[in-house]
Amino acid sequence: MVVNTRTAQTYLQTPTEVVSTTDGVNFAYRRLGPGGDVPLVLAAYFASNMDDWDPLIVDGLASDREVITFDYPGVGGSTGVTPTTVPERTASCLDFLRALNLTTVDFLGFSLGGMVAQQMAFDHPEVIRRMILCGTGPRGGEKMTFTELSAQEQEDPVLLLMNAFFAPS
Repeated sequence: MVVNTRTAQTYLQTPTEVVSTTDGVNFAYRRLGPGGDVPLVLAAYFASNMDDWDPLIVDGLASDREVITFDYPGVGGSTGVTPTTVPERTASCLDFLRALNLTTVDFLGFSLGGMVAQQMAFDHPEVIRRMILCGTGPRGGEKMTFTELSAQEQEDPVLLLMNAFFAPS
């Protein structure tokens, strides 16, 4: 059962909620804004969680519509195993949307989230009304696998951002 507890006015004041999927993953998410017919779902970048969204951007988006942010399985406040492929991550996001009883959404994907958006639009076009791709590319694009990053780069948030999202120059 999904209960609407949106009373906060800003993203920083919005409480984190949890919804369970049929396969037992507990998704942590935040939901804010005045509601409406079709919510905007924000899918984040590699190695991020919902606390990494800029609150000013989320507040701006939520000024006239419902916005939902969430943590992927095994990330941040969500339980489960982190999916290792874009199709697996997409399937888990679809499970999350179903757990919230959402059949149609607008989907903003940032970087990896954009790859998820593209995969979801391909696999389940009936779910995506509109998608917004930010700083993303095609799934499996050249140098978009993060396998070239060292363990140190993946563990250090500054090194991760600098070396995953910016050229050495």
